[in-house]
Amino acid sequence: MDFMCSKKNRFIFLTIFFMQFLFALNPCSSYTPLLSRQLFRIGIVSKNGFSTFSKESQKYSLHTSSLGVKDFKVLPYEEAYIPLLKEKFCRSPWHKPSHLFDEYWQEQQKMERIVWLAFAEDATCGYVTLKWRSLYLPFQKKGIPEVVDLNVLPEFRSRGIGAALLDRAEEAARKKRSSYIGLGVGLYEDYGHAQKLYVKKGYVPDGKGVTYNYLGVRPGKQVPVDDDLILWFTKSL
Repeated sequence: MDFMCSKKNRFIFLTIFFMQFLFALNPCSSYTPLLSRQLFRIGIVSKNGFSTFSKESQKYSLHTSSLGVKDFKVLPYEEAYIPLLKEKFCRSPWHKPSHLFDEYWQEQQKMERIVWLAFAEDATCGYVTLKWRSLYLPFQKKGIPEVVDLNVLPEFRSRGIGAALLDRAEEAARKKRSSYIGLGVGLYEDYGHAQKLYVKKGYVPDGKGVTYNYLGVRPGKQVPVDDDLILWFTKSL
């Protein structure tokens, strides 16, 4: 039977075309889950693994997760995004000083750092930065770039957004022909999500113990358990 003459195939063709059109207009379209269920109903996609469309370029990428979960996109940092970051993260539980995002932009302009933002449901929901010259001396000596300040707002966690941001940083390090990438993570409970993510993504401790303000903590020394008490991890690329 001719492809276009089959009612079922005509429906499939038009549905896929319409989904591509929606993604071009709005990656977070609410119609996508409805259409995906129709495709599942007629056996075109699997129930647990519908991945819709994925588009990657130098400017942006789309990511989809399980059926019915909103999509998100990862974009490179632009000056116009500075007010969005300030609005979301300067009043979040993990308060960030407003000047931080201006500094990130300035460092990106100097090619000292790269920043990516994640957007979900038409809102800024996370970001990550990659610093080419780490302040942590063991990384600095070996030329290991450092993932710094990976942040996803609590209401957007467990959607794969943090992993996608981390993937983007790793991809940039590979393009620079780095053999390793590194990061540091805090030790108290608020860092629990990040700790589990890094282990899941293949990061391992660098074997040099913890630091406080980038200096090694010796046995018997007392230091506060705060954001400056860090355990360092690396991953082979």
